[in-house]
Amino acid sequence: MLTVMEVLNALITEADRHAVLTPLPGNAIKYRASVYADDLVIFLAPTPQDLSCIRQILELFAGRLAYPPTWISAQSPQSDVLQT
Repeated sequence: MLTVMEVLNALITEADRHAVLTPLPGNAIKYRASVYADDLVIFLAPTPQDLSCIRQILELFAGRLAYPPTWISAQSPQSDVLQT
């Protein structure tokens, strides 16, 4: 049985596998996302394409939840970067 966070991790892994995200430099970081309980750390290249892709994944994921995460209501109109 998959947990909710494992589904999000799978979405990020698929985006990485299909080369939608910029490859990470070197071999030091093996996984794009690190999940522990309800915490998530995502490793990205700071490019507009990567940020847009992750934003779309998070919005798709949040749309399937019964309640919106706090970052949806915390966004400022001046910033395209997700805030937590």
